[in-house]
Amino acid sequence: MKSHTNNLILILLGILFLITSYYIYKNEEKKLSKEIENYTQTQKTIIEDYLNISKTILFTYKNLLENMTNVDIQKHKSFSHIKQNTSDSYHIQNEVDNTYNSTLFGVGKIESLSKEHVNEINRVLYLESIFKTALDILPDIKWVYYSSNNRYIYLAPSILNVNKQFIENQFKKNFWTEAAPPNNKTKELVLTKLYEDGVSKELLTTLSLPIFNKSNKFLGIVSIDIGLQVFNKIFNKYKNISGDTYLINHNNYILASTNSFDKNTKLSFSNTKQKSKNIFNDKIKLVYLENERKKHSIIINRSMSKIFLFLFLLSIIYLSYHLACLLRKVERLANYDSLTKLLNRRALRDEASKYIELSKRNKNPISFILIDIDDFKSINDTYGHAIGDLVLTSLSDTLLSSVRKSDLVSRYGGEEFLVVLTNTNLEKSFIQAERLREKVLKLKLKNIKGNITISLGCSELKENESLDNAIQRADELLYEAKKNGKNQTKY
Repeated sequence: MKSHTNNLILILLGILFLITSYYIYKNEEKKLSKEIENYTQTQKTIIEDYLNISKTILFTYKNLLENMTNVDIQKHKSFSHIKQNTSDSYHIQNEVDNTYNSTLFGVGKIESLSKEHVNEINRVLYLESIFKTALDILPDIKWVYYSSNNRYIYLAPSILNVNKQFIENQFKKNFWTEAAPPNNKTKELVLTKLYEDGVSKELLTTLSLPIFNKSNKFLGIVSIDIGLQVFNKIFNKYKNISGDTYLINHNNYILASTNSFDKNTKLSFSNTKQKSKNIFNDKIKLVYLENERKKHSIIINRSMSKIFLFLFLLSIIYLSYHLACLLRKVERLANYDSLTKLLNRRALRDEASKYIELSKRNKNPISFILIDIDDFKSINDTYGHAIGDLVLTSLSDTLLSSVRKSDLVSRYGGEEFLVVLTNTNLEKSFIQAERLREKVLKLKLKNIKGNITISLGCSELKENESLDNAIQRADELLYEAKKNGKNQTKY
């Protein structure tokens, strides 16, 4: 029975451990999902703020330049420094306060430039402060520039002298082809897919905005080049996330990622758990692809300390239960006779003292019956100790079944038993003793010829009498019963 209870406790603790471990895991999973949500939202906000500032600069430049198309601007001071680079290209090198430098370079001969062409160059140079502001506000941008349909480019920061072939090649780049008519019929802001910068050879994406005059004539494109390092800096701020982050354009071309990728690579994520956030009027999408193995690994690592702590607590609970069982066992061994399972003498005296205090307080009588098995030594000698033990256990069972729950029964000595009767006077204790004697007399035990008899002595606790004195008087009466022929009760 005890083994069954112990196994049941182990099973319950095991079930509790599994349920709690599952709860801890799911709780850590929920925390990780919240971290990922905060991560992607933070990334989105930073990227969107960066792009919105760039967008504002581009539209400011566009609006100013469009409103100046019919205005003659006095020749810009830099225009006087225009130089013929080669027979078919020219450039202007511009520097302000040793902090801002820019270059205007174009195709053609200086003397062949039309008045309209010169006027446009002057207007472009006049708005150089906007480019300077862009570089100050967005220090991580690669280039900010205006590309004219008249085949010149005004760019900041400055670059070295260039030739016609270089200039012509620029007008084949994504920043021009994707934003200029007829590829951009809606005349909207364009974010290009990645392409290689003509100067630094780095991979760039470009925000390009076409500019038209009031007659809807296409003038050129104002652009801001953004290097991958801008987005990589943002992505690299966060570690130990269970997946990979991608920035893609509306055609799913990758612009940046926490993973390595090639130019003109499209993101495939149909069979992967993902979190997506649209950015910048849906021109860009921030995609977070879940790595299930990494996710579970992170959650398990985070959960292990709590699971081990809970396992430790369960071990303490089980050890406490086991210790309590051992203590109960030790207490039982200390208070109960191992053969008859009755209270031993020491425990009986402790319990009887409590009963006496209670009887005195309530002024109720309390009596004692001291019992001894007649000729018990002869039984042991004749039938052996095993039969002697059978007699002792049979007598203890008979006594327990014959008294009230409020009474006490103990094995007081070798073959002596003591019964404490609460709320019972001497006369009633005698009646109870006789009942016990007659019940024992009727016992039929296998392998024993004849009947088992007992001798009994009864006493009632007198006022101010000690427990020892009351038991001593019962013992003297028991001795008298033995002396007078046994199998009788004296009181």
